[in-house]
Amino acid sequence: MIRGGNSIARRSGQVFSGLKKGWLGSRWAGAGGMKGLLVLAMLLCLLLVAGATFGQLKVAGRVEFAASGLSGAAVKVQGTSLAVLSGEAGEFELSLAKGSYVLQVSYMGMGTVSLGFAVPLDSALVVRMEMAQAALEQVVVSTGYQQLSRERVTGSYFQLDRALLERSVGTGILSRMEDVVPGLVFNRYGQVPGKLNISVRGSSTIKGDSDPLVVLDNFPFDGDLSSINPNDIKSITVLKDAAAASIWGARAGNGVIVMTTKAGVLGKGAE
Repeated sequence: MIRGGNSIARRSGQVFSGLKKGWLGSRWAGAGGMKGLLVLAMLLCLLLVAGATFGQLKVAGRVEFAASGLSGAAVKVQGTSLAVLSGEAGEFELSLAKGSYVLQVSYMGMGTVSLGFAVPLDSALVVRMEMAQAALEQVVVSTGYQQLSRERVTGSYFQLDRALLERSVGTGILSRMEDVVPGLVFNRYGQVPGKLNISVRGSSTIKGDSDPLVVLDNFPFDGDLSSINPNDIKSITVLKDAAAASIWGARAGNGVIVMTTKAGVLGKGAE
């Protein structure tokens, strides 16, 4: 079929040359000859397009999932703009010239499959799809007494990992947490010496201690936070609601800041 397309192009060129000579030597000469040339040029373009179409071969295939046809899968030829959707039974059909191609098939919730093939085909293409193996993010929330997975935590919390702690440059823990933890308010006015001067989700008392409870490696910490090196901290979890009081009692009424330091791992050094 490709030879047929080339022969059509050659024949159209010969026809064009013959008609051009005949018409230029007849009544089509002069201004009328230009109109004739325009008509012939359009005819030649149509013949060339037809030849290119006749030079393409049909490529048929089927998209399957669990031995059944998959409808609505996106089938695209890599490196081209040619793309179709699979039918109700997973079937699809493309028109390609002779050569080698790579087929990319994708479907929502499934992994993209790439399949190389050559035209003409010996048999129909069969593309077998599989479910995408999405790895769920594993996040462990430390309450000070225990470590829980994210789906088991019922209270309100916010966790800072090393990436968030290193987002800002500061010499202290509180400066690293500023503008990062939602609901953490720094009391700039009326600061009391020896206090953290911060509040979690607003103030819970008028004259009492409004500082949140700080827990360092599962033990309450009453020292100066500026003495802790931020580079030694692995993660920080801020417990915000009443669920923290069920763990730490009345001292957790203003919130709890749970800090976990880095630990050595055999053969790897510090975490």
